[in-house]
Amino acid sequence: MGPQSRGARSTLEYLETLYDQLTPRRKELVILTVARVRGARYEWHQHVDIAREKGVGTDEMRAIGGWDFSGFDDEEFVLLQYAEAVATGAVTDQIHAALAAVYAPAEIVAVGLLVDFYVGLCNYVASVDLPFEGGAFVGWTPDDETVSALFE
Repeated sequence: MGPQSRGARSTLEYLETLYDQLTPRRKELVILTVARVRGARYEWHQHVDIAREKGVGTDEMRAIGGWDFSGFDDEEFVLLQYAEAVATGAVTDQIHAALAAVYAPAEIVAVGLLVDFYVGLCNYVASVDLPFEGGAFVGWTPDDETVSALFE
């Protein structure tokens, strides 16, 4: 096994460890938030389809894409705020305390590391300018018809 295969396997094991700390839905909410914060069109586009399979509705994606977390319940609201704060390097004591009130320490660490991983991935993908699957960007506030046309 070459070094690239070991690196890929190690990266996947690392991600699986982080993913195990969050529900699949919450993991996708975090990834979508990072993609939006970073303006990472490719990552957003890829995870619109993945997130649908994990219980994230198109209306919720539109809310994240439009910078409006107000429709989420309290636990997800603070999770999205925290993901945004980590992705921008602006975590405050208040945001961290709000997250710590509803999430276990292992979950908090996993969220921070997941955000950090996806910030790096978004930066890398932007540097190689990958094309979108389906040929067109789904958009930051996708409508149901566009999502269906691109991903069904």
